[in-house]
Amino acid sequence: MHRRLLISIAEENNLLYISETTIDENFKASYHSHPNLEILLIVDGEGKLVTMNRNIDMKKGDVIIINANSKHCEVSKKNCTFYAIGINKLEAFLPSDFQKKIIYFSLNNNDFSSLLALYKIIFQEVEITKDYSFDIILNSYNMIMKYIARNISINFKKVESENKSSLVANAINIIENYYYNQLTLKSIAHRLSISPSLLAHAFKKETGKTIIEYKLECQLQEACNLLKITDMSILDIAFATGFTTSSYFSETFKKKFGITPKEFRNNLKN
Repeated sequence: MHRRLLISIAEENNLLYISETTIDENFKASYHSHPNLEILLIVDGEGKLVTMNRNIDMKKGDVIIINANSKHCEVSKKNCTFYAIGINKLEAFLPSDFQKKIIYFSLNNNDFSSLLALYKIIFQEVEITKDYSFDIILNSYNMIMKYIARNISINFKKVESENKSSLVANAINIIENYYYNQLTLKSIAHRLSISPSLLAHAFKKETGKTIIEYKLECQLQEACNLLKITDMSILDIAFATGFTTSSYFSETFKKKFGITPKEFRNNLKN
C-alpha cells in the first residue's frame, strides 16, 4: 500500500510531499532515487533499506535520511510501514559536507510518539481537509525538523560517508551514479577538468583502489542487490549494471564471489 500526497507550498518553504507506505514480504522492490532529500520514519514492522554499499536494518522508531539522487530500495521482513517526507534541503540542520550520505538513528519513545503525531497531523491535514492550512502544515514540519536536528547531534548511530578530498569525492559521485555507463579514467578526468594521471594518483592514494576497480565494485554490488530483490533475468541484470555480455558478467561475478550469479540467487532461496 502506498499513499503519496503532494503539498503545494512555495519552494522556499522546503516541504514537497508526504507519503505513507506499507510493504510485505512479497513486495518486489525496485531500485530508485529521488531528486530531493527524503526522511523516513518507520512506524511499524521491520525491513531493510538496500543501498549501493550496504543494507540498513529498519525497525519501529528508526529515522532514515536519504540524500538526493542516492539509489536505494525498501525491503520488508515483517510488514513494514513508514512515513516519508520529501524536502528540498537540510542545510540548516546538517553539516555542510552532507553529500552521498545516509544518516540513520533510533528515537526514544517520547520522540517517536511526538514525531509520529506530527507526521499524522500533516498527512491528515492534506488528505482530509480540502482547503488545508499552510500554517498547520509548516508548524508541524518545523517541529519535525527540530526533533531530527536534535537527534542527529545527540543520538545518531552512524553517518555513512567518505572522508575524501573534493576531487576524489566528485570522482566517486560520478562513478556511483553512472557506473552502468562505459566510464573510463580518461572520461571521468575530462568531466573533472584534471589530467588522468593526477586523478589516478589521488584516487588510488585515498581509496586504495583504481577507478576501474571501484567502478567494478559498484557494478557487482548493484548486481547483488538486483539478484536479491528482483526477478530480473541474469542477462537483464548484466546489461542494467553495465556489463556488455552475460558471459563476461558471470565470469567477473564468479571471480569476485566464487559462485555464479545464478548460484548466488539460488542460495538466497535455501
